[in-house]
Amino acid sequence: MAQSSTVEVSTPSDLEISARRKFLAPPAKLFEVATTPELIQRYMKLSAFEWAKCEVNARLGGGFTFVWRNPEGTEITMAAEYVEFDPAGPRIVHRPCDSISGHKQITLNFGSDDNGAATLHETILLYNTKDERDAALQSPMLDRMEQNFRSLDGLLAELRG
Repeated sequence: MAQSSTVEVSTPSDLEISARRKFLAPPAKLFEVATTPELIQRYMKLSAFEWAKCEVNARLGGGFTFVWRNPEGTEITMAAEYVEFDPAGPRIVHRPCDSISGHKQITLNFGSDDNGAATLHETILLYNTKDERDAALQSPMLDRMEQNFRSLDGLLAELRG
């Protein structure tokens, strides 16, 4: 299957990374996939790790907890609180509640494209310092993001039937 597009990365400020990508699904479907545990587990992967826990409380003040475990028993946990949650926007802003996240806030915007048939998705990562932002740009984070987005393309195609 051809992917929708590739990630376009920019640095709108000294503290931000913006990653934009087009998906062949309406914004409401992408929002649903981003907030439904059973669907999240089908596209969000970590190499050499399996899902151990995927919980989402999809509401303002709610949040998520994701836990992956490798065969040796090492766990990676991501947890965050939703500080903005707008299904009509659609838009999500969350702040990490874990010790591994290097950012202080992530904003997910789901903009309509192609008369509503596609979504221009933007992830904005906000860091505490320019050095933290620059370190993230040098890390494999954006490559992993693109790998998960390709998995998401496949899931969206499957859901379209």
